[in-house]
Amino acid sequence: PSGPPLNIRITSRSASSLSFAWDPPDRTKQNGVIINYTACVSYFENDPCLQSFITSERRWLFVNLNLFTKYYVRVLASTKVGPGNYSESKGIFTSGKIVLLPINLTIINIKSRSAEISWPDPKDYERFGVSRFWIKLKKENSLILNITTGKVNKYEINNLTPYTTYEISVAPGNDYGFSKESITSFLTSEEAPSGPPLNIRTTSRSASSLSFAWDPPDTTKQNGVIISYTVCISHSENGACFQTFNTGVRKWLVINLNPLSKYYVRVLASTKVGHGNYSESKGLFTSGNLVLLPVNLTVTNIKSRSAEISWQDPKDHERFGVSRFWVILKKENSLILNITTGKVNKFEINNLTPDTTYEISVAAETDYYGFGEESITSFLTSEEAPSGPPLNIRTTSRSASSLSFAWDPPHTTKQNGVIVSYTACVSHSGNGPCFQTFTTSENKWLVIDLNPLTKYYVRVLASTKVGHGNYSEGVGFFTNGKPAEKAIAKTSSTLTFSLKIPSETFVYFYVVALKLKDGKEPASSDSYQNNELVTYVEAEKSSNPTPYIAAVVTSSGVDGNVFVLGDSRNTDDRNSRKRRSTSSDYFNGPLEPGTSYSVFQRIIINEMGEYYSTDWSPPSKTSEGTGDTDDNGDGSKNYLIGMTVAILVVILVVIIALYFICQNRRRKSSSTEANVEKTNEVSAPHYIDDDVSNYEQIDDEQSTYTDLNRSGEVIDDHVYGHLYEITQNMRADQETGF
Repeated sequence: PSGPPLNIRITSRSASSLSFAWDPPDRTKQNGVIINYTACVSYFENDPCLQSFITSERRWLFVNLNLFTKYYVRVLASTKVGPGNYSESKGIFTSGKIVLLPINLTIINIKSRSAEISWPDPKDYERFGVSRFWIKLKKENSLILNITTGKVNKYEINNLTPYTTYEISVAPGNDYGFSKESITSFLTSEEAPSGPPLNIRTTSRSASSLSFAWDPPDTTKQNGVIISYTVCISHSENGACFQTFNTGVRKWLVINLNPLSKYYVRVLASTKVGHGNYSESKGLFTSGNLVLLPVNLTVTNIKSRSAEISWQDPKDHERFGVSRFWVILKKENSLILNITTGKVNKFEINNLTPDTTYEISVAAETDYYGFGEESITSFLTSEEAPSGPPLNIRTTSRSASSLSFAWDPPHTTKQNGVIVSYTACVSHSGNGPCFQTFTTSENKWLVIDLNPLTKYYVRVLASTKVGHGNYSEGVGFFTNGKPAEKAIAKTSSTLTFSLKIPSETFVYFYVVALKLKDGKEPASSDSYQNNELVTYVEAEKSSNPTPYIAAVVTSSGVDGNVFVLGDSRNTDDRNSRKRRSTSSDYFNGPLEPGTSYSVFQRIIINEMGEYYSTDWSPPSKTSEGTGDTDDNGDGSKNYLIGMTVAILVVILVVIIALYFICQNRRRKSSSTEANVEKTNEVSAPHYIDDDVSNYEQIDDEQSTYTDLNRSGEVIDDHVYGHLYEITQNMRADQETGF
């Protein structure tokens, strides 16, 4: 070959071996097939080989070498014709620990922003082939410089910070590593501050003095130890100082100043080397009675929901540098607007409430002193028609021919002025045409000449002097039904009434009774809510007369109109979906002798619980003794005699009918023919049976009642089946029953 192997390189090393590899000669210089390589290792470049090795591969491992020793390797290639020339020798160290004693590291020429370092070569540097140095610089344990130099013995460091401690280290190294480092530290010198004091501020002020404080320059710009501050006060920004003061503390009191005057303060800091630059001037006022009243504060164009305010600039506004205005709006001492405007002289206020008094204030503000005194005035927004209807329409009393109503005014936020009147409308449907209207300044109305048991709808609107609002939703109310008449019969413990059975559809009704005391008129029947109606037992325990439910009658249980108050029977509420129990019973307890009672009916018309009532019946008084009486002398006595005769006749007819039936069956069993004849002969009992059917059957079927969650005492196990209607041979227009 006319060329040597190329790219001799180490693939691994240890303290006693070196593993090499190489590439074949350039193709143009191989001159045949390379059949082997000869590798040579020596102590010096191109010296005799202390080891050689022939191999057909392009690698070789040298063993039995010394640690951390430099060996030189060269390789030649051979064809079958002969070998070529050796390559250049490649010097490589075996591995091991480099032992280079620390060097004498010195810092010289230290300045505020630079320093020079120098060092001699370490011992044995030639043996280990020292070829470079590793320099590291740290500030407060942060690495700020990390470089490797060539084989030099000094280095200049720049861009340092004044009056700062640095740590510097230098380590010698060769191609295969670095030795132990030498370390030292140094402090850069001071220089004048490069930044001014910060945050100049007043700590107190009076009419003749200003007390200031400030912070030192930024730490990166102090450049040394701040030993003093110089304070300057002037009449204009950056103007000539009429007072200066040097101090070692960060505060100063300036005296003998004029009140309400603006002064400018600036401060510089100094180290032992020199002083820095002044800070920016800070303008501040001395105190005093700053009167910056906005002139002629006026409210114009007042409407129900808006108004405009305007004012003139205060006196001395140019001297004090008025730059903005503070506008405050209050309603009933509550803050509802608090804004700062620019330097304007008018402002429009919106979203106000009609017919409301507002207090408005405007104060002028300066950039340096703050706000002056405020100018204050008040105004009343105009009215408008109510934006909401009257509320809570309700009946205060009702009768069969009248309804008395009351209502509340619209919500205060929707009245929009003084309510001067109300217009009430009554109609036959929710929002139908009014057949009666009434205008009043009060919150009530009595509607008369109405029909009994009729639902009417009432709606109301409110008006201010500006106009009227909208009607409320129509609210429906029933007039009362006509009352039951005075009792048609009485005993010492019962009263018999002829009730008014509703002609319209209903679900059930209550018979409500009240013991009258001292002839006192009871409250209107409609004034009692359903939950105010108690049971007989609860009424008896009450110290004051209380309406109680004597019976509950469903629409399917009505069979007549006679009701006996005080017959000691129970009725229960089948609508409670329970079996009859004490908790759902209403006990029609006995009445007190010689005591007056009235009754009314509470009719529930639908499943939603809507109801109306009848008026109270005229007072009816039980008899003093144990006998029965009525209001027409012996009426009740005749009633009992008639009832007794009727019962005896019914019993007699039943006995006769039973007798003939038995005789008829015996004849049929004797013979068929006789049976036929006897059957013809006994046709008379059929006549009697037909006659019997003409008598009214007394039905004991139970009816259904509705619970008011009131319990009655169970006296007997009988229930109302229906109301009985029995015509007696008494007065032609009188109905009695039991």
